[in-house]
Amino acid sequence: MKRSILLAVAVALTAGVLGFASSLPASAQTAQPEQYTPCKAGSAVDLLVLMDQSGSLAWMDKDLLRRDGLREVNSVLQGSDYVRLAIVGFKEEATVHRPFTTLSERPLTEDDIRQITVFDGQQTDYYTGLDAAITEFERTASKADRCRVLVFFTDGVYDPLKGE
Repeated sequence: MKRSILLAVAVALTAGVLGFASSLPASAQTAQPEQYTPCKAGSAVDLLVLMDQSGSLAWMDKDLLRRDGLREVNSVLQGSDYVRLAIVGFKEEATVHRPFTTLSERPLTEDDIRQITVFDGQQTDYYTGLDAAITEFERTASKADRCRVLVFFTDGVYDPLKGE
């Protein structure tokens, strides 16, 4: 059950990225709350996946569903040259595993997916992860014509270093 829910979410997110990046009829370009799309039709997209790598995922994601989600993103976005994917992992520190690159230029390998979905952190510091994500978006600031989308994978357990 959990696997099918995660895959459905991954497909929906990916389809959303592809959907808003493609041309829409004029009648659909005025977004209503139920028709919200984060980017204008035809926009180039920078999609950043912010991946929780904290130790709590050892039991919260014991079926490694995050890996299935990344495989699905890789499959659906392969060949979409208007979508660039970046991946930042976070725990008590953050690591850019992949700068913004299309999947045509650099597909995700199984080794990439394993490295991105580790759960060896001692803390879950959202601030550290979000700061690294913003820095990665700012690094590409000259690409003002690109729409920016952040997908946040976490189990929701927030436990930063004491005093922070």
